[in-house]
Amino acid sequence: MNRKIPKEQLWEAHKKYLDSLQKKCQQKKARLILFVWPSADPGWLDNSYFQEKIKKYCQQKKIPAFNASPMLKHYREEELQLKPDAHPSALANKLVAKAVYRFLVKNGLISK
Repeated sequence: MNRKIPKEQLWEAHKKYLDSLQKKCQQKKARLILFVWPSADPGWLDNSYFQEKIKKYCQQKKIPAFNASPMLKHYREEELQLKPDAHPSALANKLVAKAVYRFLVKNGLISK
């Protein structure tokens, strides 16, 4: 992402990308599901702004969306990230995979 342009302009560029993803999925008869990976840094690219935009986009387009942030709030950042970078740890991947599975079953997107 280009951090030198205003967030509104950045959203419009990414919205075009989301529109193209949705169109491609419709053509292929595939279900599009958007997933927001949690970030411990709420200021990162004004993450809350983009998360809200994605949430509204998904509601308008009837696209299932899953945000894993709430489920990881009980863990320390050191437990969830590999060092020296910000990639998720095995624990974070396991927790999110379990939560995504539950989301997919609960919303009838897959069966148990």
